Amino acid sequence: MSRTSWAGNRPQSNSQAESRICDAALECYKRLGIARTTMTDVARQVGITRPTLYKYFKNKSDILFAAVDREAF
Repeated sequence: MSRTSWAGNRPQSNSQAESRICDAALECYKRLGIARTTMTDVARQVGITRPTLYKYFKNKSDILFAAVDREAF
């Protein structure tokens, strides 16, 4: 079974991809809590594979800091 990457709507730029990942992470944090959210949870939420997620962020902390930083401004 193949999965359509980016839920069928590929981002136009790296910035847009990172923004979508941050949005997905924030949804996971609300639903599961920060400590229980995994990279797999975030990848599933945004509709990508884990290897694709790792192209943009090296770990969960990087996503968290990017999402919080984005929300602060």
